[in-house]
Formats: sequence, structure tokens, C-alpha cells
Amino acid sequence: MRIESVFFVLATTSTLLMADAAATFQKCAVCHGEQAEKKSLGVSAIIAGWKEDKIIERLQEYRAKKLDQYGFGNMMYGQSGKLSDKEIRDVAHYISTLMLSQADADANASTSETQTTEQIAYKKYIREYFINNPKYGEIRQANKLWEEKNKEQIGK
Repeated sequence: MRIESVFFVLATTSTLLMADAAATFQKCAVCHGEQAEKKSLGVSAIIAGWKEDKIIERLQEYRAKKLDQYGFGNMMYGQSGKLSDKEIRDVAHYISTLMLSQADADANASTSETQTTEQIAYKKYIREYFINNPKYGEIRQANKLWEEKNKEQIGK
């Protein structure tokens, strides 16, 4: 009876920690996808299934402003800078458990590297947005401004 109680407490605690990490990951999912299956803004590496240590290292480097991959350093600093060491460890563990389905892996492998003019313009806009807004830039705000900019151009 006592062993069952200990197991129940451990299982419940583990489930709650994963739920917290999943909630924390929702901020990441905006760019990386619900299952970390996307290349952020179409250019970064897919992070689903990365080893926990690698994720922790990268998030800590972004938080310390020592990493700027793909020109996303400011954006990633804005996200990782808000996380505690424990949150970084928890979200890293969560991401490490996410795996690409075979269909996602096949789709990513067969995706053409050719980008439309609009995709190129969007990526350039996003990079410039985060360079110009290093302290408070957020991807949702950048996307909102991108949409507003495009509506204005259509109206002209």
C-alpha cells in the first residue's frame, strides 16, 4: 500500500512538471510548432527530439546573449531571458521528448529550398524587427505588424 502511494505521488508530480513545461513551451510553439516540428521562420533547425543538454546549453547561451543563430539572438533572448534555470531544464526535458512523425520528417526532407519573394521579405522583416527591438520584441507583435504592413500595401 505504501509503495503504491509513493508511486502515485511521483507519477502525479511528474505529470504536473510536464504540464508546466508544456505550458512554458507554448511561447516557443509560436515559431517552432506545437510539437517542435517546424523550422522557426522557415530557417532554423527543427528542435523536436534534441538532447536535453543541447537545449539547455542553447537556451542559456541565448539568455546570456552569447548566441545569435540565424539573426534570432534578440528574439530568443526575449524568450529565454524570462525563464528561470528550472524552467529551462523543464522545457528542455519536454522538448527532448517530442519526436517528429515520419510524415513530418519526410515533408521536411522533401521541402524545396526555393522561397517565394514574400517569404524572403517576411524573414527579412522579422530579423530587422528583432534587431530594432532587442529588449521587448515578441514574435506575435512582429507578425501583427507584418500583417498590418501588408494590409496597408494592398490598400494603396
